[in-house]
Amino acid sequence: GSDKAVLLGLEGEHPDTVNTETVAARLQGIRGNGRLSLLGEHSIAFNEKEHLAMIRKPLAYHPNGMIFRAFDAAGLQIRSREYYSVGGGFVVDEDAAGADRIVEDATPLTFPFKSAKDLLGHCATYGLSISQVMLT
Repeated sequence: GSDKAVLLGLEGEHPDTVNTETVAARLQGIRGNGRLSLLGEHSIAFNEKEHLAMIRKPLAYHPNGMIFRAFDAAGLQIRSREYYSVGGGFVVDEDAAGADRIVEDATPLTFPFKSAKDLLGHCATYGLSISQVMLT
């Protein structure tokens, strides 16, 4: 899930190069010893339930966003950064997320839909899988 990607990203991993065979063991290690190694260099105390909040609400520039916040020992925020996954494998930060840079894909769809119900309706009507609907 996305919590795995967040934890490994904080440890300095890049999604396209992470060794997927070691993910489970690494997560078990992080959770077991209560330590997270930021960028693989700076070890900090880490309690997943306390320090990782998955809040499911859209952010200002794009619905698929994530905010990273760093706090000092007194609990004061010392840094905050926002990132948005804007499609096509691209991730941008808040500086690059202006309305002039994130443009909705206007490609005409053979089977347009606005909800999962609509998508599944196309599948049932035309005898297609979700991937076939998306690729058509």
